[in-house]
Amino acid sequence: MNALQATLELHPTPKDTVIAYLAQVRANQMGSPLQFGQATRLDVPGDAPVVISGVLRPMLANDVYLKYVRVINPNTYLTVGVSASFAQSGVNQLVGGQARTWTGWLANVVWMY
Repeated sequence: MNALQATLELHPTPKDTVIAYLAQVRANQMGSPLQFGQATRLDVPGDAPVVISGVLRPMLANDVYLKYVRVINPNTYLTVGVSASFAQSGVNQLVGGQARTWTGWLANVVWMY
């Protein structure tokens, strides 16, 4: 797999940082397991069943990740983030339609002493 990624980082104040990550995730090789045999399935294209590994189309997903970091004081940082991954043709073909959007979030406080 490979990912083409773009990042935009903004610093509205000295204590605040907002970062946006955009990524396009692609498979390097068609019909090859992506990782540890993922996307392995049984297909019956004719009279005999065939085991297929990997994807048959290169486009896997478009990802968006937004992160906010606040410096509360010199020893304490707050990070919050949200993400979404939008399935593309390689994944949609596996599920036989439009795969759902995968979402996630995080909240993290780091305190250093």
